[in-house]
Amino acid sequence: TNGLTAPYFIRPAAMETPSATAAQDVDFCDMAQILWLQMSQSDDPAALRSFIERFGTCQTVMPLAEDRLREVTAALDTATVTMEDCSAIFPMAMMALSSGDEAMISNFLEQNAPCMNFLASSFGLELESFVGIPTATAQNERPPRLRLSQDTDPALLSETWQYQEVIGQHSSSAQNIVLSQRHGRIASADVNGRITIFDKATGRSLSNFHYPTEGRELAFVFHPIKDQLIVRNPYWDHLRVVASITGQEVARWRVAAFSWDRGRTKPLRVSADGETLFVGNLRYSFFDINERFPNRLTLFSWRDERDLPSLDMTADDRFVAAGDPLGNVQLFDTVRGNRVGVVAAEQGLVRKILFINDDRMILTLAGKRDALVWDASPPDRGSVGDGWGNNEGVEPIARLSGHSDIVRAAAVSSDGRRIATGAADGEIILWEAATGQKLQSLRRDTAGVNAIAFAGNSQTLFSAHEDGTIRTWQATAR
Repeated sequence: TNGLTAPYFIRPAAMETPSATAAQDVDFCDMAQILWLQMSQSDDPAALRSFIERFGTCQTVMPLAEDRLREVTAALDTATVTMEDCSAIFPMAMMALSSGDEAMISNFLEQNAPCMNFLASSFGLELESFVGIPTATAQNERPPRLRLSQDTDPALLSETWQYQEVIGQHSSSAQNIVLSQRHGRIASADVNGRITIFDKATGRSLSNFHYPTEGRELAFVFHPIKDQLIVRNPYWDHLRVVASITGQEVARWRVAAFSWDRGRTKPLRVSADGETLFVGNLRYSFFDINERFPNRLTLFSWRDERDLPSLDMTADDRFVAAGDPLGNVQLFDTVRGNRVGVVAAEQGLVRKILFINDDRMILTLAGKRDALVWDASPPDRGSVGDGWGNNEGVEPIARLSGHSDIVRAAAVSSDGRRIATGAADGEIILWEAATGQKLQSLRRDTAGVNAIAFAGNSQTLFSAHEDGTIRTWQATAR
C-alpha cells in the first residue's frame, strides 16, 4: 500500500463459470440469471465486477448488474468508511490539499478516494476546490493595494476616554477577557485557570470555577445565542460548555485531536449564528455544533510545538484568518474548506489577528512594540479562489507605532471605528481604524495589559491586567 491507513476491499475467489466458448449458449445466460438472484443484493463491488466480466454477453442481466455496481460503488465511498477509519489520513490530507501542488492533490485523492469522498460527503465539500494558493503575480502586475483613509472622523477626535473602575479582581495575573453582548456577561480568567463571570451592567460576580492549567492560558468564548461559556483547557481532550449564571457544566464535547497536542494554548471562536465552532489545535478546525458530538473538518494542518493562539473570522463567518508558526496569516474559505491566500509575514509568531475596516484589512500583533495592518481585501464571494493569492513578503499597509513596550492585546470596537492596543507597561492606546491615527493614550499604572475588549456600545473598554484587575474605561464627548 501507500503507507496510509485506508479501507480496502478483498476480491473474492473467482466464480466457477462455464468456459468462454459457452458464452453464446442459452444455458449460460440462464445460469447468469440464476446467479443474479443471489448477486442482486451484493454490496461487494469486486464480486459485481467479476460477475459482469464473466456474463457480459448476457443482456438480460447486464443492465441490472451495471446499475447495482454503480449504486454500490457510490455508497461504499461513504457508507463503509467511518471517522475512525480515516483519522490517520485526515492530517496528511490537509497537508496535501493545502499544498497548492495539483499533481500531489490529484494523486492523493486517487489513492485515498474512500476516505476523501467520506470527508466530502460528511461536510458538503467540493474536493476539486482544493487547488492551493493562486500563483502570485509579478509585483508590477499586482492590483492596487488598499490604503488607510486620510480623512479623520471629527467625532472620534472629540472623544475623551477616562479610567472608570475596577469591576473584578483575580488573585493572580488576569490573562483573558471575553464579552457576551447578547446576555451582558463578562468572563475573565487568571493564569492559574480560575474563570469568573460578571454581570456587565452591575459588575456583580455571577459564578466562578477553577480549571488548573499549569500556568498555560485557558481558551474560552461565549455562545452567541445561549447564556453559556465554551471552555478549553490545554490539557483536556474535550471542550466543556458551562452555564454562565451557575457555573455548572451542561455539556462536554470530546475531541480526539486534542490528545495530540496537550499543553498548548489554542483559540476558540463561534460563528454569529451559533452553529459553528472554530478551534485551533494542531490544526485549525471547525465543528458543526450539536449537543452530542460536533462534526470536525480540518481547514489547516501545521504541526508545531509552539502555541498557535491567533484566529479571527469575517463578520459573515465566510473567511477565517489563522496565524501559523512562521509568522504568516493564512486565509481560508469556510464554505469550500480550502485555503485562499497568505496575506502577511512577520518575524515571529503572530499572537493576535483582527479583521478591521469592513473585513478588508487585518491587524496583527507579533510580540513587538507596534501593530501591523495588512491588505486582506477578500475575493468576490462568487469566485472564491481567484482573489487573495499569495502575498507573502508584501509590506504592511501601516504600522501603528506609539507603544514603548511589547504590545500584548488588541481589540476593535463593535462599530468598527476604533482600535485599542494594550502593552506590557500598562499603556492602552486608542486608534482610529480608518486612518491609523492615534487618538488617545490611557494609563492607570504600570500593571501590564494582557487582554482588552470593547462593549457593544463601543463607548466602554474592558482591560485585564497582570495585577489581576479587570478595569473599565469610558468615552465621553468633549
